[in-house]
Amino acid sequence: MGWTLSLILAALGAYLLTYHTTHVFLLLPYTLLLACPLMHFFGHGGHGHAQAAPEAAPTDSPAVSAHADESRGGAPISKPAQGRGPD
Repeated sequence: MGWTLSLILAALGAYLLTYHTTHVFLLLPYTLLLACPLMHFFGHGGHGHAQAAPEAAPTDSPAVSAHADESRGGAPISKPAQGRGPD
């Protein structure tokens, strides 16, 4: 089925480019305009929008508390320096 459909589409494309080249070139700007909303609609699968809710993170982690402070309008909490400990 996949090979058959591919061959049919290739033959249709060759026919259109051979006998209707002008029409194909006139439609190119519209295909670009149509591609933008289609990519927005179907292209977000890799960003995690379609996945289930993530596991609940512990509330005492620094990343969660820093994000919570930013969402309330506060300044982000900076991480302590990773150096030598107290002497």
